[in-house]
Amino acid sequence: MAETLVTERHQPDRSTGPIPGLDLGRLERLTRAVAAIRGGKPLAHGGGLHHPRAVADGLEFQEHRPLLPGDDPRRVDWRASARSRHPLVRRYRDERAGEWVICLDRSASMALVPDLWPRALQLAAGLAYLIMHFEHRVGLALFSARLDHLVQPGRGQHAFLALVRALGQAQPEGAGGASEPERCRPLLDPGRRAILISDYLRPDGMIPALNQLSATSGGVEVLHLAPAPPTLPLGEQVIADVEDGGRRPLIVTVESRAAALARWQALNRDLERHCRARHIPYTRWNLGTGLVGNRANGANGTAEGWERTLLRHLTGRAEALD
Repeated sequence: MAETLVTERHQPDRSTGPIPGLDLGRLERLTRAVAAIRGGKPLAHGGGLHHPRAVADGLEFQEHRPLLPGDDPRRVDWRASARSRHPLVRRYRDERAGEWVICLDRSASMALVPDLWPRALQLAAGLAYLIMHFEHRVGLALFSARLDHLVQPGRGQHAFLALVRALGQAQPEGAGGASEPERCRPLLDPGRRAILISDYLRPDGMIPALNQLSATSGGVEVLHLAPAPPTLPLGEQVIADVEDGGRRPLIVTVESRAAALARWQALNRDLERHCRARHIPYTRWNLGTGLVGNRANGANGTAEGWERTLLRHLTGRAEALD
């Protein structure tokens, strides 16, 4: 696979489904930051860093590529560099590289606030680019109350563009369409890892679904897009349920509004606690405040964009982008 998955000529355009904020420069900047933190080591299947080892231990030589910040100097091939007159490093294929499936929720609640769906697309595309850079195969599963669309796991520029095209053409359900990530279970096996991107707005916080996916796959990771809770005006209201499309009369009081907020916060808290107890990598992006929280991985929330969200999720650090 070429070092650059997207070239200037092949950047996402109208034919591939444009994703706001997704461009070559931002993707490469994020990739360099992750590579610098990892010290040139490949991304381990299952997340996290490899244990220290010899440079080529367990790796198969694949090709040469230009030296990048963060590369291990021991990988420089001086003979090849002399011939090309540019510093080149040896690129290896990780024999343990596996397959990842990005499971993206497209139920109606993912359009609850204007910036929710675009942020989900950014996370999915950026994550795919990063994982493919580290020689893993990446697929995409779009789900609502069913499995809506599948892009089979692939690697390289064509696979990335196919995935971006599918993302650009996808939209949340207009109304109805429950969130059932369990529909992705048949796609998973012990050789595949699932990364679930959702608002997790379900009475059970999707915790049973996470348990099912964990039991089937090589592991599950959670990217939680959390919009700010809505504030209803006091008095008689008619509310619409974005999941089932129903409309219900409601009398909003100070007490009921406080209870709704407490329930909203409890859903987020319970999901995070569950992930921490099960050692499931968890990162929450609080869209209403711009904060990212992944206390399950020991980090505090800070003002973030999608790049920092992914960097913090994969490495536990975001300052490398400063």
